[in-house]
Amino acid sequence: MNTDRAYLLGLLVGGGNLGVSSLSISFPYKKWGQLGLHPVRGGNIAKDFLTKVQPLFRNEYKMDVSYKIEPNWRIYSSSLTDDLVNDLKEYGLPINGDIRDTADIGQIEKKFNSGCKRAFIAGLADTVGSLAASHRRFSNQYQIISFEFKGRNFKLVASISRILEELGCAPDQILWNHPNQHSGSDKYYRSWKKGFKIRVPIDDYIAKGSFLFQTKKSSATENIELQEGHKFSVKNKRKRFTMEGAKTIHIDENSTWLPEYLRGYHFIHNQHFAVVLGAAKESPELISELENLEKHVNPFTILTKGSRDEIEAIVQSDKLLKDREYENKKFDIDALIALYKKNPNGLIFGTKEKGYPVNQVLQGMAYVIGATLVYKVKGKRVVGSFIAVLEEKIRTSEFRKVKILLPELLTPLIITDEIHSALIGATNPEAYKKLIVKKSPLLYKFNSIEEKDLK
Repeated sequence: MNTDRAYLLGLLVGGGNLGVSSLSISFPYKKWGQLGLHPVRGGNIAKDFLTKVQPLFRNEYKMDVSYKIEPNWRIYSSSLTDDLVNDLKEYGLPINGDIRDTADIGQIEKKFNSGCKRAFIAGLADTVGSLAASHRRFSNQYQIISFEFKGRNFKLVASISRILEELGCAPDQILWNHPNQHSGSDKYYRSWKKGFKIRVPIDDYIAKGSFLFQTKKSSATENIELQEGHKFSVKNKRKRFTMEGAKTIHIDENSTWLPEYLRGYHFIHNQHFAVVLGAAKESPELISELENLEKHVNPFTILTKGSRDEIEAIVQSDKLLKDREYENKKFDIDALIALYKKNPNGLIFGTKEKGYPVNQVLQGMAYVIGATLVYKVKGKRVVGSFIAVLEEKIRTSEFRKVKILLPELLTPLIITDEIHSALIGATNPEAYKKLIVKKSPLLYKFNSIEEKDLK
């Protein structure tokens, strides 16, 4: 193996699809490389294909490749050579279909030297390494490169993360394609399959990683300039595990779409995934939080928003929610906002230890009002500060139609008006502790909650 071949294998793992005698590599450059928006960049991408990728395939694998721009950027060839197929087999990579869907790069981890690993990662960076300036961390002054994958190949993402760390480009954060990551509050949200993101500080990647495409190098340099002299690195630093709040037990945690080794388990944090999958070292802070798991889980939804009919359908489909008696609870909105400003994590309609989080109640209320006004929400997200929406509307006729329907047990309360509603689950660690089923020090499942657990 040499660095040129390692780079090409990186391209294939990033975007390759193999047929019986054909090859195609897709590049997700729909916005970043769109000719109409970025004609110079688009021209330079084509130049990179012609002057860099084509010669490598010809020299290393005796293959001729061409490229297309529409509907998406991609490289293709109508033939495969034995040299390429043999390399794929030797390093345990699939020889048909979308490679990244099933690729196991364990042999690459074991057998590639550091130079080949760096070249392999460069191939990934040139395909799935997003340099959109919007993929920053916190602000423009903390730029990242985001390695992005669809599908359910958790082990591939873990392997890539380990290689990056070995090269000195340790991920700042990994987002896993799992409902506990993409729908931590809404138990019923179905569109959670948003993919994986391995986020690396651009300073670390520039120092230790590489690109072959000049267009990628140029974008990385442009993004460095956005940092205005600030530098960020996670090199040689163990990131301290921190955990706040809870995640809902999502309805898809048992989905057959998830790999069997993750199916049915609940994860509280991206580092929890990373430790289980071998992409990070176990930390005492994580173990400590898992020993108090009842504080970080909710078998009900934490906050679900929708039309009045949608929320009513959820309530009617769940016997525990359907059988409740709901009181039209009087409330003082000024007092709730004052409590939130004093303590955003405060609980209401309960005790100091169990009740409804005031921040979620107010967010649900702001959605109900904002959705009715239309211009105050985008999708189901309140535009701007939810407190500002409330403070603007609490004296209006729209607000006076809002009700809080409080159940006699600590099942989700309902906030509703004539058109929209929200469900808010309670914090109740004493009850939720009864549901925990410990499978190992790192893996936990949960029994379904029943009425007796709440009494």
